[in-house]
Amino acid sequence: MCNLVLLSASVIILFFLSASTAFTFPGATNDARECASSSKNRCGVQALTDRIVGGNLTSIDEFPWMALLSYRNEDGEDVWGCGGTLIGTRTILTAAHCLLPSLKFVRLGEHNVSSALDCQQFASPDDIDCADPPMDFTDFIMVHHPKWTPEKKQNDIGLIKLMKEPPVTDFIHPICLPCGEQVIVNATIAGWGATDGVDPRASTDTKMKAVLKIIELGKCQLFYRQSNIKIDNQICAGGVKGVNACRGDSGGPLMISSMNLWFVIGVVSFGPQICAYDHGVTAPSVYTRVADYGDWIRSNMV
Repeated sequence: MCNLVLLSASVIILFFLSASTAFTFPGATNDARECASSSKNRCGVQALTDRIVGGNLTSIDEFPWMALLSYRNEDGEDVWGCGGTLIGTRTILTAAHCLLPSLKFVRLGEHNVSSALDCQQFASPDDIDCADPPMDFTDFIMVHHPKWTPEKKQNDIGLIKLMKEPPVTDFIHPICLPCGEQVIVNATIAGWGATDGVDPRASTDTKMKAVLKIIELGKCQLFYRQSNIKIDNQICAGGVKGVNACRGDSGGPLMISSMNLWFVIGVVSFGPQICAYDHGVTAPSVYTRVADYGDWIRSNMV
């Protein structure tokens, strides 16, 4: 039997994978900007995407919609658990299984959880970019999808409505919800935490990213059929040679970029117990497909 884990205690594997097969999912069309303009806020924009550091795009202001969820453990300590995504003005999109009574606060604008001030130096010693301090939100309302079934892992999607509206800055900015359809080959995940699918202690304090191959649902179903889990309103991605979501990614976004705008197409839901096995193939991670819940999200978000 395939051992499963809700991905909710650390985070991500920094690897890249090329894809050979394309699949069509609801997403952003060529009318991406028109779609995004219908949002309550200008969405999906990153401030400094042309900055290059050591061959990789800088991440100090990448994915400014990323949220961290902090929980109070049995010892009374605050620990990072799930991720989330800022949509609209005061709404965090996440997984339903992340909406626990022990959730204490939501953090926006974070880059490195171990430093009070996050700065990035570029080519010139005088060219330094520093982020605003992150913001924590303790007053919120949690909303589970009404058809969420934990045992079947269906409709694993939820919202956190913040009582206070965060500012829109280069470091805190909403992502766009999907609209229309697009052929998607690869998608991006981002988060903090586990960088080794075998050793959960191998984690990072800094937000990381990875590009994952989209897996056909029929092939994905083969991995999970022995666990009596039906892959339905979901997207599967990763699962080959170190490429997967991992513990702590739960609730975080699966994203695509279209016409320089970013759209959230999935929410990290669950995956294999040993994620991103470096020496072979493991089951892909499974993401709740956001487009299938567009009406529910828009009617409940603020």
